Amino acid sequence: RAMLEPMRMMAQGLRGAFNHPFTSPALSPFAKTFDAGAELIEDVLRRRGKPDWEIRDCEIDGETWPVTIEPAVRSPFGDLLHFRRAGAENAPKVLIVAPMSGHFATLLRSTVRGMLPGHDVYITDWADMAVTPLHHGDFGLDEYIDLLMTFIRHLGPDLHVVAVCQPAPIVLATVALMAAEKDRATPRTMTLMGGPIDPAAAPTVVTELARQRSLAWFKSHCVSQVPLFY
Repeated sequence: RAMLEPMRMMAQGLRGAFNHPFTSPALSPFAKTFDAGAELIEDVLRRRGKPDWEIRDCEIDGETWPVTIEPAVRSPFGDLLHFRRAGAENAPKVLIVAPMSGHFATLLRSTVRGMLPGHDVYITDWADMAVTPLHHGDFGLDEYIDLLMTFIRHLGPDLHVVAVCQPAPIVLATVALMAAEKDRATPRTMTLMGGPIDPAAAPTVVTELARQRSLAWFKSHCVSQVPLFY
């Protein structure tokens, strides 16, 4: 990305040249084509920030209720967000565990919106690990489980946990550990959606690759140092 940054800046400059009504290239019949090509290059290379949740209210029985988003627990690796709405004090409390797989928790925007009318909704809002300072320490599987336990204990008993995709096996491990310790904050229910609990149950191209290669192969081919500027 750092190597291609000059190309992105050049594409941005070309867009200005082919867009501006007072420049001669903009009058060319090919201007729109050049502008579209430059826009495509810039769009692919641009680093995107976190999208907005775009959730301001929810509708319940034909009535609109305002929704405010606030952090319930803060962490360098991700926050526990609360979608607070009036009238949800006695609603079932649900924690949505979003994937930490290179995209933001806002990917589950529609899931949150769908649960708001009948639940008191919380979600794990993971930080962008590419820009998380190293002085905060490691964040491996153990730290992931510890942070989930912190979130769950903060929300207390009678909690319902929903894991979507990547965190499904991690949530299963977290809840199993809490149950084994007879932790009073152990969630009341656990829902695992689209997660690789038993990869052998329904083989795919991905699981076949994992079966054919050794762990050493993945360590040497799929793990690399974080590049400069991150």
